[in-house]
Amino acid sequence: MPGAQLGYTEVKIGFIPALVSVFLVRKIGEGRARELLLTGKLISSEKAREYGLINEVVPKAGIAGYVHQLATALCHEAAANSLKVTKQLIAGVLDMPLNEALEQAARLNAATRGHPECRRGIAAFLNKERPGW
Repeated sequence: MPGAQLGYTEVKIGFIPALVSVFLVRKIGEGRARELLLTGKLISSEKAREYGLINEVVPKAGIAGYVHQLATALCHEAAANSLKVTKQLIAGVLDMPLNEALEQAARLNAATRGHPECRRGIAAFLNKERPGW
């Protein structure tokens, strides 16, 4: 939402942002994480988007419509199994060495090719149709 701010202000009250720091460093890098976690300063929603903490800045009045549009697209433009396996892939390879991550991706790719949704999607593509998820 334009005008919204976020921050990790724990240091200002003598506390530490312990759990969030683990994820924040991975998400935005050590330098930016240090700046936010050590200063406790607030940043704008636009800066949070620039840092990669959020994907979109949506006006308050448009949030419900944006969420509905995104949810509808996920439900109707992507296969449920593909979404599930892709989420597992992203979560699983995050901290793996590159060669292990590539092997895991190849395994999931091969396994997914045998799923009925994949066969249905490929058939629809070849027939220039929509799979109708």
